[in-house]
Parts: sequence; C-alpha cells; structure tokens
Amino acid sequence: MSEVKLRLRWNGGNCIIGVNSNSCFRVLQDQIFEKTGISVPFQDLRKGFPPKGFSYKGSVFLEETELTNGETLVIERRSTPLDLNEFSDSLIMFRRIISSDNSCLFNAIAYATEGRSKNLGSFLRNIVSSIIQDDPETYNLSLLGKPNEEYCLWIEQPTSWGGGIELSIISKYYGINIGAVSIKDGIIHVFGQEFSYPKIIYVIYDGIHYDVLVKNLSESQTEATDLTEFQVDDMQTYQQAIELSKELKGKREFTDTGNFKLKCNVCYVGLVGEKEAVEHASATGHTNFAEF
Repeated sequence: MSEVKLRLRWNGGNCIIGVNSNSCFRVLQDQIFEKTGISVPFQDLRKGFPPKGFSYKGSVFLEETELTNGETLVIERRSTPLDLNEFSDSLIMFRRIISSDNSCLFNAIAYATEGRSKNLGSFLRNIVSSIIQDDPETYNLSLLGKPNEEYCLWIEQPTSWGGGIELSIISKYYGINIGAVSIKDGIIHVFGQEFSYPKIIYVIYDGIHYDVLVKNLSESQTEATDLTEFQVDDMQTYQQAIELSKELKGKREFTDTGNFKLKCNVCYVGLVGEKEAVEHASATGHTNFAEF
C-alpha cells in the first residue's frame, strides 16, 4: 500500500495531504472538502501547467487515475454544482428533517419538487383544496369522511394533517410518483403509479411525521446539491429507501399509531391511538393534537 502526497492550493490557503493509492477518488474529494470547505459538488479541480480541469467518478481508485506523487492540485469553487445524477449509483440515501408543524407532509413534498423549499405547506394545501372542490363527484362524503366543502376548509387549516388523499392529489398535480416509505412496516406505498409517470420522489413516515428522502455524497453536503427526483425504474434507489426504513425501525424511530397517547390541544382530553383521535375529531371538529 503506497501513499500519494498531493499539494492543495485554493483561494485562502495551501497544504499537503496524503492519500492511499488504493483509495477511491471520493476519499480525495472528501479530504479536499475538509481542508478547503468547498463541498464536493462545487469543487473545480485543476492540475498541470497551465492548470487544466479534470475529474473522475468517485468510485475510481487513485492508482487508476493520472495523479502522481508530489503533484499540485488547484481547487476553485464552481458557481453551479456538478450534476450528481451522473454519479447516482455511488450516492447515499438519507432523510432531510422537516419541521414538525402539522404541515410536514406538504413541506416534505415541496422540498423535493419546489427547489428544496421547506415552507410551501399553505401553497400545497390550497392546491389540494381547489382540486377537491372542483371535483365533488370524485371527492365525495364516502371518500373524504366529511362533506366536500367541509373537508376543503379543514385541509386548509395549518393544524390539519395530510395523508393518502393528499399524496394522491399532489402526485397527479406534479405528474410524478410519490413513494411514501413506512418506517414501521418497511413498505413503500407508491402514489401515482397508475399514470406511468417516469419519475418518483420519496417521503418517509414514522407514524405521525413525514421527512423527505434525498441522495447526496454525504449528509454534510449542502442541501442545494441534494438529489430529490429519481427514475421510477431505479431499483437501487428504491431498495436504498427500504433499507433506510429498516435501519430506522431498528432504532425504534417510529410511533405506534394504534397505541400512542395524544392530547387534544383544544379541549385537553386524553386519547389513545389514531382511531380515538379520528373519532374525536369527527365528533368535535377539533384537529389540533399533540403526542405525550
């Protein structure tokens, strides 16, 4: 095992690093990030004289590259990030946390579809409400569990939780599949697949809360470079989502909605499980609950 020593130069500093020749190129990129603060998607690497740009896939071994011991690398910051879709197979999947503000489902979807925004809950609530209101034949009492107009007013409230109905509507609105990953069950419920949409986004559900699943080089990379949309036939990414749900289940990061304890924040009555919460909401109109 030999070590390749490289001198790094960037705006504001320089240093010498050592990398094992049987390490992957991604290891070198990560070291450059640690030294320069320039995350991998924004790294513009140059070498030689005059310096010329170069790049390799992260999985390529250093000994397979043209980098030589003692070489100087010049690192500049790109104005726009690399397209990580080209390296999707070597990226990791993880969840980006969405605030627990009763609009987590909407904000998780917005993160994936609206430029990584985390505050478009009211926008998507209004979209859902409009679509339901415009089609009372489809969205009837039997489907909604309450009259069409009443449901529209209910879902527009920032304290109302979205679910399967909203996922189905938003999937059709964006023309994209939505894979809802259940931590408890390790199952992905795909909304929109009957329309043969080419792409899919993933949200993950712990029983009462939604986060969004993304892929990137690491969790420390800037959110601006997260991949949030994937080809629907990308089975590697699909399997990564399932494996992540199993990992989180092993850590008990889910809520048993059949037995968890809730308190109504309107009348302060105690409730047990989702069933009692739904019954209480139907009887009183109260929809603001908190777990305790």
